[in-house]
Amino acid sequence: MAKRASYREGVWWVAFNDDPGQLDAEEVRGFVSVLLLADLFGKDEAHVARDVVRLRRARDAQPRRLAGQCLTGAERDGGRIYHAVPTGPEPTFERAVCGAKPGRLSAGWSDVGEAVTCPRCLRALERLP
Repeated sequence: MAKRASYREGVWWVAFNDDPGQLDAEEVRGFVSVLLLADLFGKDEAHVARDVVRLRRARDAQPRRLAGQCLTGAERDGGRIYHAVPTGPEPTFERAVCGAKPGRLSAGWSDVGEAVTCPRCLRALERLP
Protein backbone atom coordinates (compact mmCIF):
# COMPACT_ATOMS: atom_id res chain seq x y z
CA MET A 1 0.00 0.00 0.00
CA ALA A 2 1.37 3.42 -0.99
CA LYS A 3 1.97 6.10 1.60
CA ARG A 4 -0.10 9.25 1.17
CA ALA A 5 2.01 12.36 0.73
CA SER A 6 1.66 15.14 3.28
CA TYR A 7 0.92 18.80 2.62
CA ARG A 8 4.46 19.66 3.66
CA GLU A 9 5.94 17.21 1.13
CA GLY A 10 3.67 18.63 -1.56
CA VAL A 11 4.80 22.20 -0.86
CA TRP A 12 8.39 20.98 -0.91
CA TRP A 13 7.93 19.33 -4.33
CA VAL A 14 6.23 22.39 -5.86
CA ALA A 15 8.82 24.78 -4.41
CA PHE A 16 11.79 23.03 -5.97
CA ASN A 17 10.33 21.43 -9.12
CA ASP A 18 7.73 23.78 -10.63
CA ASP A 19 9.52 26.94 -11.88
CA PRO A 20 11.71 27.28 -8.76
CA GLY A 21 12.95 30.75 -9.73
CA GLN A 22 9.52 32.37 -9.40
CA LEU A 23 9.25 34.31 -6.09
CA ASP A 24 6.03 36.25 -6.73
CA ALA A 25 3.20 34.69 -4.72
CA GLU A 26 0.54 36.01 -7.13
CA GLU A 27 2.25 34.28 -10.07
CA VAL A 28 2.80 31.06 -8.11
CA ARG A 29 -0.87 31.09 -7.10
CA GLY A 30 -1.85 30.33 -10.69
CA PHE A 31 0.39 27.25 -11.08
CA VAL A 32 -1.58 24.07 -11.74
CA SER A 33 0.48 22.22 -9.13
CA VAL A 34 -0.43 24.84 -6.49
CA LEU A 35 -4.12 24.63 -7.39
CA LEU A 36 -4.00 20.83 -7.21
CA LEU A 37 -2.25 20.90 -3.82
CA ALA A 38 -4.80 23.40 -2.48
CA ASP A 39 -7.66 21.21 -3.71
CA LEU A 40 -6.21 17.99 -2.30
CA PHE A 41 -5.61 19.39 1.17
CA GLY A 42 -8.55 21.82 1.41
CA LYS A 43 -6.39 24.94 1.57
CA ASP A 44 -6.73 28.32 -0.09
CA GLU A 45 -4.46 28.64 -3.13
CA ALA A 46 -3.07 31.93 -1.77
CA HIS A 47 -2.02 30.11 1.42
CA VAL A 48 -0.29 27.35 -0.57
CA ALA A 49 1.44 29.93 -2.81
CA ARG A 50 2.76 31.81 0.26
CA ASP A 51 4.13 28.56 1.71
CA VAL A 52 5.84 27.70 -1.59
CA VAL A 53 7.43 31.16 -1.90
CA ARG A 54 8.51 31.13 1.76
CA LEU A 55 10.27 27.81 1.24
CA ARG A 56 11.98 29.07 -1.94
CA ARG A 57 13.24 32.18 -0.14
CA ALA A 58 14.62 30.02 2.69
CA ARG A 59 17.47 28.97 0.38
CA ASP A 60 18.83 32.54 0.55
CA ALA A 61 18.23 32.98 4.28
CA GLN A 62 20.36 35.39 6.30
CA PRO A 63 21.60 34.71 9.85
CA ARG A 64 19.79 37.13 12.18
CA ARG A 65 19.04 37.25 15.90
CA LEU A 66 15.94 38.45 17.69
CA ALA A 67 16.31 42.07 18.79
CA GLY A 68 14.18 41.83 21.93
CA GLN A 69 11.83 44.46 23.37
CA CYS A 70 12.33 48.14 22.77
CA LEU A 71 9.83 49.75 25.17
CA THR A 72 11.80 52.78 26.36
CA GLY A 73 14.45 52.86 23.67
CA ALA A 74 17.08 51.68 26.14
CA GLU A 75 15.81 48.15 26.84
CA ARG A 76 17.26 45.86 24.21
CA ASP A 77 18.06 42.40 25.42
CA GLY A 78 18.39 40.59 22.13
CA GLY A 79 18.69 36.89 21.57
CA ARG A 80 21.97 35.03 21.43
CA ILE A 81 21.03 32.50 18.75
CA TYR A 82 21.29 33.38 15.08
CA HIS A 83 18.33 32.03 13.09
CA ALA A 84 18.00 31.58 9.33
CA VAL A 85 15.58 34.34 8.26
CA PRO A 86 14.38 34.22 4.64
CA THR A 87 15.13 37.25 2.55
CA GLY A 88 12.12 39.15 1.37
CA PRO A 89 10.45 42.52 1.02
CA GLU A 90 10.19 43.01 4.81
CA PRO A 91 12.49 40.65 6.74
CA THR A 92 12.01 42.56 10.02
CA PHE A 93 9.01 40.47 11.12
CA GLU A 94 9.41 37.40 8.89
CA ARG A 95 9.26 33.94 10.46
CA ALA A 96 12.61 32.10 10.64
CA VAL A 97 13.11 28.75 8.92
CA CYS A 98 12.67 26.98 12.29
CA GLY A 99 9.42 28.82 13.01
CA ALA A 100 10.78 31.40 15.46
CA LYS A 101 9.33 34.87 15.04
CA PRO A 102 9.48 38.21 16.84
CA GLY A 103 6.87 38.77 19.55
CA ARG A 104 4.28 41.54 19.49
CA LEU A 105 6.47 43.88 21.58
CA SER A 106 9.69 42.92 19.82
CA ALA A 107 11.85 45.22 17.73
CA GLY A 108 12.06 42.43 15.14
CA TRP A 109 15.22 40.88 13.76
CA SER A 110 18.51 42.65 14.37
CA ASP A 111 21.78 42.78 12.48
CA VAL A 112 22.99 40.10 10.09
CA GLY A 113 25.42 37.71 11.75
CA GLU A 114 28.30 35.55 10.57
CA ALA A 115 26.54 32.16 10.59
CA VAL A 116 23.32 30.44 11.64
CA THR A 117 23.62 28.87 15.11
CA CYS A 118 20.03 27.68 15.69
CA PRO A 119 20.02 23.86 15.64
CA ARG A 120 16.49 23.64 14.21
CA CYS A 121 17.30 26.10 11.43
CA LEU A 122 20.49 24.22 10.60
CA ARG A 123 18.60 20.92 10.30
CA ALA A 124 16.00 22.54 8.04
CA LEU A 125 18.68 24.13 5.85
CA GLU A 126 20.46 20.78 5.45
CA ARG A 127 17.31 19.33 3.85
CA LEU A 128 17.12 22.08 1.21
CA PRO A 129 18.25 21.02 -2.27
